[in-house]
Amino acid sequence: MKYKRIVLKDRPFTLHVFHGYRPTEIALKLNAVNKSGRKFKASEFKLHRHSEAETHYLAPDMPSHYAIILAKVDIETIAHEVFHVVMEHHRYIGVTLDVSSEESFAYLFGYLIKEIHESF
Repeated sequence: MKYKRIVLKDRPFTLHVFHGYRPTEIALKLNAVNKSGRKFKASEFKLHRHSEAETHYLAPDMPSHYAIILAKVDIETIAHEVFHVVMEHHRYIGVTLDVSSEESFAYLFGYLIKEIHESF
C-alpha cells in the first residue's frame, strides 16, 4: 500500500494518490482531512470492473482536491489519470487551454507525473 499527498503552494491544489488501498481505507483517509462535514463512503472509491485506475474530483466537499486510485502503476496509467486532474484543475481555476496557458498545463502535467512515478 502506498499513499502520496501532493500539495502545491502557489495554487489551490491537493492531489491524493492511492495504490493498493481498499475503498474503506481511502474513505477513512479522506474523511480525516475533509472539513465539510459530509463523510465519504467506501462505495464512492470502488474501482469499476476492469479499471486500472480512476480519478475522483472531491468537490464540492473538498474543493481543489483530487484523488487518483491506481490498481496498475505504469507510466501510461499515471499519465492518463494526471491528464484528467490537470484538465479539471484548470477548469476549477478558470483557465482554458490555449497558447497563453499551455505552459501552465504542461508544467502541472509534467510535475505530477514525475512526483507520482518517483513515489510508486
